[in-house]
Amino acid sequence: KTEYAWVIQRDDAKDVFWGDYGWTTNLRNANLRGKKEYCLSEINVYNLKNCTPVKVKIEIIGEDDE
Repeated sequence: KTEYAWVIQRDDAKDVFWGDYGWTTNLRNANLRGKKEYCLSEINVYNLKNCTPVKVKIEIIGEDDE
């Protein structure tokens, strides 16, 4: 199964994402958004510089039975 989401990424090639606790380099800690507009809104509200929304692909390859 494949799903898509949006994250906020710095556009200065630092591979850094805005997450729950501020800037993080781990995509798993980034806030995944259902729509690009949500990212654009956060960029404006928090006045994030050098940031842009990017679409990410999430592949579900199995479920953890634990």
